Amino acid sequence: MRIEEMYYIQAEATAMGGNPSGAKTMLEEFVKTYRNPGYAVTASTAEELQDEIWHERRIELWGEGLSFFDVMRLNKDIDRRGAAFPNAYTYHIPAGSIELIYCIPQGEITANPMISADDNNPNGTKPTPVGN
Repeated sequence: MRIEEMYYIQAEATAMGGNPSGAKTMLEEFVKTYRNPGYAVTASTAEELQDEIWHERRIELWGEGLSFFDVMRLNKDIDRRGAAFPNAYTYHIPAGSIELIYCIPQGEITANPMISADDNNPNGTKPTPVGN
C-alpha cells in the first residue's frame, strides 16, 4: 500500500463522515503538493467528493490493480468506450453485473469440506464488446 492511497482513504472517510469541506481541503492540498499545483476541487457534497476522489485515485494508482475494488465498493460501471481499447476489448459492464463477481475456484470447493458447489457464486458470461 502506498502512502498516496492513505491520503485518498482519509479524504473519502472525512467526506463520507460528514465533513465535505475538510475532505475538499485534504484532497486539494494533496493533489496540489504531489501532482498538479493548479488543481481545484469543484465538488461540494460528500457524494460529489467521493466521485472526485475516485477519479483522482484512478489517476494516481493507475495500473496498480486497485480500481476493481473501488468499482465494486462504489457500485460503478466499467465503461471502456472512448478509451482507445481495441474494439474486441471495449466493454460497458453495468454496476452489479454478474460478470464482476468471482466464482470460488473448483480446487477450493474440492479441498474445503465446509463448502459445496451450491455455495458458489453464479457463473457470468464473457461480456460482449460494444466497440468505441
